[in-house]
Amino acid sequence: YTTLFRSKSLFCEKTRNSPDFDRKVQDFMDGIGGCISSGDVNGYHYDVASRRKLIYKNNPNIKYMHFGDIDAGGLWIHHNLCEIKGIKFKLFCMSEKELADPVYKTCLHKLSENDVVRMQELKAIREYKNVVDFMIKNNAKLEQEIVSLRLMGTL
Repeated sequence: YTTLFRSKSLFCEKTRNSPDFDRKVQDFMDGIGGCISSGDVNGYHYDVASRRKLIYKNNPNIKYMHFGDIDAGGLWIHHNLCEIKGIKFKLFCMSEKELADPVYKTCLHKLSENDVVRMQELKAIREYKNVVDFMIKNNAKLEQEIVSLRLMGTL
C-alpha cells in the first residue's frame, strides 16, 4: 500500500496498509499538498506507477523522499524505487540517527535471521552502509509508524 504526498518542494512516499495511519499522516501534512494512494481496496488493485512517473517527469525541481520501515524491507523498497523504477528518492527519517535516538529505545525490534541475510547485499550499497552497519551491530530495526508518532508530536 503506497501513499504519495506532494508539496511545493517535497514529494514523500510511505508504504503501509493502514487507513487510520493514512488519516494521521494526512492530518500531519494538512495544507501542504495532494496525496495519491494505491493498494488493494476491496480486492481491486490501484496501480500508482504511471502516476508516480508522471509526477516525477512533470516536477523536476521537487525533492522526492521515501519514508518506510527502518529495516531490510524498507531499504529494498527504496532501492527498487530508485534503481528499478528510475525515480531518485532520498531517504526520509530512515537512518541510524532514528535508530540511535533514546526516544525510540523501547520501540526497537530485534533483527530476524532473514533480516540479516537481506542486509548483506544492502551493506555493499554506499547509501545504505551506515544504517545497515548500525542495525547489524545493534541488532535493531524500527517501524515507520513509531517515527511518525514523533513527527506528529504524539510521542
